[in-house]
Amino acid sequence: MELAEQRLRNTVDRFMHRFLAAWLLATGGVCILEMFFTGSVQPPALSGFGVGLVARVILLIGRPQFARIFFISASCIAVAVLPAFISGVRSPFLAVIPVMVLAAGWLLGQRLMLFVTGGLVLVVLGYFTAEAMGWSTVALPQRPPQYFALAWLGVAVLAAICTSAILANTNLAIESELNFSLNLRRSERQLRAVLATLQDGVILVSDAAVVEFVNQRLCEQFSLTEAPEALVGLSAKEMITKIQSMYFDPEAAIARIVELASIGKPCLGEEIKLRNGRTLLRDYMPFDYGDGRLGRVWQHRDVTALRDAQTQLEQANRNLAIQSTTDALTGLANRRQFDDVLGLEWARCQRHGRPLTLILLDVDWFKRYNDCYGHQPGDDCLRAVATAIKSSVCRASDLAARYGGEEFAIIAPEAVLSEGVALAEKVRASVRDLAMPHNGSSMGVVTISLGVATFVPHDRLEISSLIRAADLALYSAKEAGRDRVHGGETGAPE
Repeated sequence: MELAEQRLRNTVDRFMHRFLAAWLLATGGVCILEMFFTGSVQPPALSGFGVGLVARVILLIGRPQFARIFFISASCIAVAVLPAFISGVRSPFLAVIPVMVLAAGWLLGQRLMLFVTGGLVLVVLGYFTAEAMGWSTVALPQRPPQYFALAWLGVAVLAAICTSAILANTNLAIESELNFSLNLRRSERQLRAVLATLQDGVILVSDAAVVEFVNQRLCEQFSLTEAPEALVGLSAKEMITKIQSMYFDPEAAIARIVELASIGKPCLGEEIKLRNGRTLLRDYMPFDYGDGRLGRVWQHRDVTALRDAQTQLEQANRNLAIQSTTDALTGLANRRQFDDVLGLEWARCQRHGRPLTLILLDVDWFKRYNDCYGHQPGDDCLRAVATAIKSSVCRASDLAARYGGEEFAIIAPEAVLSEGVALAEKVRASVRDLAMPHNGSSMGVVTISLGVATFVPHDRLEISSLIRAADLALYSAKEAGRDRVHGGETGAPE
């Protein structure tokens, strides 16, 4: 690309050198002819030769831009002033003409400047033609015959200057296009450099299904051994063949790629799985080049670390939720969870007119157990009791919780009193079957006492009434000798 740009620049410079050489040859020839016919060199030819010579010198010292600016400016001034020299008119107004022509050229554009200078040439040409043919109605002084030859030479110089201005303007247009091309190529290189350093894998496919760009990151994501430059020019089908083995489900992945390419609508944030365990987030974006051609960009962002972090965060949240509702010592529901569930079940049973059973229990003579065996064995005892309770509560709707200290509770929705008593008896037997020694108890082993209460909730009852009834039943079981179940108040059928 740089070689082509340099060749174009060299072509422009060669054109300027050859043009100025031809200009010097033409104006020099006019000077020689004038010397031959009149014995002196007139200002038009001399000024034209001088302008070309100075521009040539500036070009030779390596400043082509200044050479072009000088040549156009001097040509405009010469075109404006030459009619005065040729016609013999002397007027202060002529000093303003070059300024006007230059101002018009720079402010309104070089094309208008060329039209103005061209118009001046036509006026001068018409003037001398009318004078030579005798068509002029203005009384003019007699001119010698060689004057008309010299006038035509001056007009030729004017025409040559105007032509040179047009060619110089064309040269400037060529250079402008060249600069635009250079800037465009530079921007393209910068864009490709940015895409090459992205952490996202990028592939650009033309509307002809040909790969136009691939960056290094995409090669790494799909374990491609080729360099990105080697993949440019492949057909889309060939590119898919190279990467399809990396997809976790190649057939589904290829079908999805074909579907996206056919619908021509953006699809952002689509998650794809690779065989190596990586997770990519793919963005598909069709776009218009601006010249009627369409392209497609496939961008792949590796989100494996993000997905792993999200999984860990979700697990941490689940653990936190469990910890916030679970008793750390026994693994049963804690007091907060017990209160929440009891409130929900109370409201639900009240809406549907169903019974709600509550069982309260605690370990008999647990303070003596701690005094006899110590607090660590006491914790082990509570864990064993909790395990026995958990194994006895089979319904998914029931909830076993640690109520506080050595006290436990069981919520049994839609269970009548007899069912609650049966469940309590099952729990009592499970704990006694553990046969954990308890020297501080008259039974010799760890036992529990349980109180059962069943209510059908209604507007005149509160949850505290159910808890108080179960607590009174528990107290009654203890007073009766412990290691037993007592049923308390009930507002539900037996």
